[in-house]
Amino acid sequence: MPAGRIAKLYVSPSEIDTSTAVATLQGDVTFVETCVIDVTLDLAATEIDASDRCGNGFTATVAGLKQFSIETGLIKRKTAGVLPAYYTNLRDAFMNDTLITVMVLDDDKDTTGADGFVAVMSVFNFSEDQPLEDVIKNNITLKSAGDSVYAPVAITMP
Repeated sequence: MPAGRIAKLYVSPSEIDTSTAVATLQGDVTFVETCVIDVTLDLAATEIDASDRCGNGFTATVAGLKQFSIETGLIKRKTAGVLPAYYTNLRDAFMNDTLITVMVLDDDKDTTGADGFVAVMSVFNFSEDQPLEDVIKNNITLKSAGDSVYAPVAITMP
């Protein structure tokens, strides 16, 4: 049973073909490990009402379009006054409305059997909390990019 502390989130600052062989994704040097706090991966389907008078008094529902989103947070940390690449990749994607590719796994991408997803995403939220008695944190919402031809894909590392 994997612990959340070993799970990884990687960000590439560009749109990558998610149907590419997993080994290609694994070796892609543009993926930068992102030092996030907590990650919530939300996979859901919209509901379509399929009720009619033949349902014996019950509603009927069928699954509609799938939704894929990630909620996460990170600490705003600098090294010698410079923000890390993962931070600027996410911030710039939000500010410039550019697509990024995200790989979220239950272990390191170089670990055989690591499971997760890869998706081309848009940054919908990049808010910043500046509390008096805590570190500065950013809250980030990523959603599957509607203007990408690449759908999210479930992956297992070879």
